[in-house]
Amino acid sequence: MEYARVEVDATGHVAVYSGVAAVGQGIETTLAQVCADELGLSPEAITVVHGDSAQVPFGVGGFASRGASVALPAAMEAARKVRAKIARVAAGLLEAAAEDIVLEGGAAHVRGTPDRTLTFRELARAAVPGPPGMEPGLHAAHFFEAPKMTYPYGTHVAVVEVDADTGCVRLLRYAIAYDIGRAVNPMIVDGQLVGALAQGIGGALFEELVYDEQGQLLTTTFMDYLVPTAMEMPESTRCGSSRRRRRR
Repeated sequence: MEYARVEVDATGHVAVYSGVAAVGQGIETTLAQVCADELGLSPEAITVVHGDSAQVPFGVGGFASRGASVALPAAMEAARKVRAKIARVAAGLLEAAAEDIVLEGGAAHVRGTPDRTLTFRELARAAVPGPPGMEPGLHAAHFFEAPKMTYPYGTHVAVVEVDADTGCVRLLRYAIAYDIGRAVNPMIVDGQLVGALAQGIGGALFEELVYDEQGQLLTTTFMDYLVPTAMEMPESTRCGSSRRRRRR
């Protein structure tokens, strides 16, 4: 389960609050993307708040690559609820049906008549108290609970050369292929795969905790505890993924 809340404040600015934590998986970018798709904005126009218990009342965390599978659906549903409220407020002011309201660039207009618009700022102020029967304000929260676990499928193939005299291992080629389903941000996916490869190379060939006879750790700095750098990575790394790109 994961929590998300989307708010449009009195200035018309949009923020998404998520219970997931950022651990380098690019969740700030993809949370903004998902909300932007629903609200007709650019991702850069959305503020993402995560890992702040003073502003986010519930959160499980960012472990085991769970961000995209649970945090993004929570944010998407919260954004859809806000979109419905925006459409309802705009429909009343523009004298149109809610299903005919189009959101684009931080404003709403009736389909086919883009010359008459209402900005998110105007709509946020009109939403208090708002139409009868609607909770005041352009904000909504959602708890998403995954019906089952999700797993990607992939394979790694390495071509290595081992010097029989010295034991030195040379990585000649490395191929990665994954079927990940829908890629919200293909660039982030590729970065995660290449980063995982670097981490795997380090664990297999370089990184080692060495202790003396008294149990004192000897590899206490990066001068002794070796991690892979760009020099240890294959010269050309390509990530091939079978994926469906998210469409706006």
